[in-house]
Amino acid sequence: MKLQLPEISRATVQEVYRAVSGSGAWYKCPNNHVYQIGDCGQPNETSRCPDCKETIGASTLHVPAQGNVRIGNRDEIPTPDVLPIPDFLQ
Repeated sequence: MKLQLPEISRATVQEVYRAVSGSGAWYKCPNNHVYQIGDCGQPNETSRCPDCKETIGASTLHVPAQGNVRIGNRDEIPTPDVLPIPDFLQ
């Protein structure tokens, strides 16, 4: 049985990102999954993307891991052209 979820607009997803943002910066992993780094917005540790398991965060202090791209600053919300809707919501 396939799970059926209601359609969710990009505007709704953008509002969710707005609700969780505060300080920090927005990034994309190598597979375009969006994540946020809090505080100063500079990566200082390495982790794994919960969606694809690629390396996210820092390769070295304040240097994003390979393939990670900063897409917005502290209070900027990713715009629809860079804001993916998670696969499970499509």
